[in-house]
Amino acid sequence: MKKILTFFILILLMSFCKSVHAESDSEINRIYNEQYKLMEIEKLNQAVPKDALDSMKDIGIENAGWEQLSKIDAQSILKEISKTFSKKISASVSSIAPILSIILLSTIVLNLKTSFGNKNISDIMSSVSVLCLCSSLISPMVRCIYQCSVAIKSAAGFILCETPIIATIMAISGHPISAASSQTLIMAMGQIISYFAGNFLVPFMNILLGVSLISAISPNINLNGICRAIYKTSKSLFKFTASVFTGILTVQNIVTSSVDNLKTEAAKFTIDSCVPIVGGAISDAFSTVQGCLKLLKSGAGAFGIVALGAIFLPMVAECSVWIIIMNLSKGISDIFEIKKISFLLKSIGSVMSVMLAALIFVMMIMIVSTVLLMIIGR
Repeated sequence: MKKILTFFILILLMSFCKSVHAESDSEINRIYNEQYKLMEIEKLNQAVPKDALDSMKDIGIENAGWEQLSKIDAQSILKEISKTFSKKISASVSSIAPILSIILLSTIVLNLKTSFGNKNISDIMSSVSVLCLCSSLISPMVRCIYQCSVAIKSAAGFILCETPIIATIMAISGHPISAASSQTLIMAMGQIISYFAGNFLVPFMNILLGVSLISAISPNINLNGICRAIYKTSKSLFKFTASVFTGILTVQNIVTSSVDNLKTEAAKFTIDSCVPIVGGAISDAFSTVQGCLKLLKSGAGAFGIVALGAIFLPMVAECSVWIIIMNLSKGISDIFEIKKISFLLKSIGSVMSVMLAALIFVMMIMIVSTVLLMIIGR
């Protein structure tokens, strides 16, 4: 009889705990939804370009809600990356045919130079081949550089929209000092990157492309050393700037986050000890609201990371495909020992490599900044 009574008591206790847990979840969801609307998180969708938003929908993300973000799987992300690269490869395949045709014609003519008995013909045909190759590659290269700058400016615009929202959540959740310092630095970074993409990147890359083409067309104007120096200096400058910015933001957040955490714990202790009778309940409610805000911040940050990846992915894929095409074409040209064409393809590949480095540099700075904002106060 005692065993039966104990069994029924356990069932009643389990049912009671389950109902309490359900009510607790319902209350937490209500607080979370209210905060989501109050912070106007849906504005993040408006700051994402349409193509990037479509890519995010393909992997199952339509907003910054935690339920959708928690269901992200690696398979859908890899599938979207594969689809993007496939599109860029399909779009760039048409550019391989002119390159291979010019290499083939140059090889035929150069092998016939002994039949003509005139050594100058090979030089003339080599220059003509380089000029034909330039005319077929300049337009897609310039278009690619311009679209890369558009992607960078779009990402900078998204950061300028996302950072105030996350900073507001941080301030309300008890980290006002970290929010103010981080927002100032990241907003300044976004403005600088937007200015950099619009007023410096495109002219610089076009000049670098032009210098590389001149070096390949006219061997008497030896600009090869200058081009190599620019390539190496650009990549080193990107690495140095990324390291400095990340270091400053990290150190700043470590100090300010410690101060904010101390103030938050002091406030909870004061509520718990000074408010009679209901102090513990108020402290628990404060912790619940704070937990919802942290969840809201994590959702906005995760949405921002995925959005930045979706913005940059198409241009990273296009630059990577162009680098692969240039290297493969250069390998074929090296087989037939056509030095001018090989040098031209190598130069264009180097320009695309610098462009890819610039994209990854900007993308990593923005993602690292978002991640640091997410982990503050945890």
